Amino acid sequence: SLHRLPEGRRRAILAALRLAQELGAETATLSDPSEEKAVLHYAREHNLGKIVIGRQSKRRWWDRSGFADRLARHAPDLDLVV
Repeated sequence: SLHRLPEGRRRAILAALRLAQELGAETATLSDPSEEKAVLHYAREHNLGKIVIGRQSKRRWWDRSGFADRLARHAPDLDLVV
């Protein structure tokens, strides 16, 4: 979760969120053991048709399919921008 990240990384994420908001994006910070379920629940609850997410610079060795791939698999009806 965000508060557990190193200070520099947390500041960079918060700055990116602020910039997105200033440019008119609606942002949300979600917390759930299943990342894709949290995003899908939020998207359905708010009647979203498009989700914009960032991509990790490095993929974890135990995570064979990335978050974007898992999200796309579970929500083929949503436009996913990575």
